[in-house]
Order: sequence, then C-alpha cells, then structure tokens
Amino acid sequence: MEDSQPSKRRKPSPSASDELVCPITLELPFDPVTAEDGRVYERSAILKHFDAKKRERKPLRSPVTNELIGRRIFDAIQTKNLIRILIDSGNIDDELADNWKEKERKKMELEKLMKDAEGGDKDAMYELGSLYQHGERGLSKDSTLAYKWYQKSADHGNIVGMGNAGCNLMKGIGVKQDQGYGISLMSMAAGEGHDLSCFELGFCFHRGVCGLPINRSQAIHWLKKGFSDECRYKHASASQKDKSLLLLQTLQSNSESDSDADSDSDSDSDSDSD
Repeated sequence: MEDSQPSKRRKPSPSASDELVCPITLELPFDPVTAEDGRVYERSAILKHFDAKKRERKPLRSPVTNELIGRRIFDAIQTKNLIRILIDSGNIDDELADNWKEKERKKMELEKLMKDAEGGDKDAMYELGSLYQHGERGLSKDSTLAYKWYQKSADHGNIVGMGNAGCNLMKGIGVKQDQGYGISLMSMAAGEGHDLSCFELGFCFHRGVCGLPINRSQAIHWLKKGFSDECRYKHASASQKDKSLLLLQTLQSNSESDSDADSDSDSDSDSDSD
C-alpha cells in the first residue's frame, strides 16, 4: 500500500551542512574565507575574532582547534559556489538557506543604494552616510565616508544630511573641524525643521561655543523648536531628546526665577520712591 502522505523533500545528513557552517556564527557564510586552520568562516566573524585576541594581547588561536594560527585568510570562492548550488537544489536546511538568502537580498539592496547614491539621489546619499556612521548592513564604521555622503546629500538639498554634515564639521568627526561652516549648515537645517540641529544650536547658545555667544533666550528658542511640530525631520535619539528636554526645563526655570527677582526689585524701588 502506497503512503498517502505527500513526499517530503529529502535533506542531506546533518554533517553535510555542518561542513559548510561557520563555526563562529553557526550560519552559512555569505562571504566565506578559509583560515590557516583549514576551516571556512564568515569573513567578518573571523576578522572580529582576530581583532578581539589582539586587543586582549593573547596568542591567536583557532576558534575550532584552539591551536596557534596566523592571521592569513583566503577567499573561499568554491565554497560560496557550492553553497549556492546546494541552496538552489534544495539540499540545505530551510532555516540555514533562508538566512543566507536574506543576506543575499540585503546585499542586493545595498548595491542598489550605492548605485542610486552615485547617481545623484540625495536621499540615498544620506542613507549611505548613515550606514557608514553606524556600521550597519555589512558596512564597517567609517566616519570619513559618513561625512562624505552627508555632505553630498546636503549639496543636493537633503535637510537631514545637511544637519549631520554640519554636526560632523562642528565636532571634527570624519573631517577637519570647521566650526563656522558647521554652524552655518546646522542653522540652515534647523531653520528647515531638523530637530537634532535645533537641539545642537540650543546647546551651543547655552555654552557659548562654536563662535556663538551665551544667549539663554536663543537657547530656549531652538530647544523649544526642536520639540515643536515645526520640525518635520525627527531624527534625534531618545537620549538626545532627554538631554535637550532637561536643559530646556532648567533654562525656563532659571528664566522664571530671574523674572520673579526682577519683579521684586521693581516693587522695592517703587516703595522707596513713595
């Protein structure tokens, strides 16, 4: 009697997939390399392992065998081709295959983003700068490239990129410090409704830095605007908002105290004249 149940796709034995899985990430490597221990790793994972041992000033050992190894790695192109063939033929565990396909999808999206940025898309320029700033979607953190793309996006009219480029210039992050130009860009971005630029201007007026005078009323003005509906571009982090709100409340409280003190002084003067 034939089995009435639908046939299931046969998978290879677990050892077949195990030979391809990175021992560090426990996933199929999307950018596989072979280390001196003969094992295949995800490039970013083994490099992170090397860097960690260097920081700890410990001998470099294989994550698998614990034997001493060097830092040399070699592209494992045949391994990547094999993984692709096995995935396409359905001979890799579904979860492992799905994770690998997701990495491929993100890589294609990143390549499109880079192409759009190179082609003059101001929003793609800003997004690419943000990815370099935070080291996301497979890109390493690079403050120089982050500033480069923020500035390009600003030149093409992206308001958030303008504010971020100004902040980097003001603080000398990824570019030679230029507080004057940085404040200029941030002021334009704040005027267009970029909340983070408003908050940064508020702090500058409070401290009297970057060529701006200490001016409490201006500090309050820009901090308040950052929280108002006038700001269409909401990109400040929760911690930045918390710090800005605390400063705003402090400055407003001090202003009220000064006003009360002035009123009392005026009353005393009136009494003396009587």
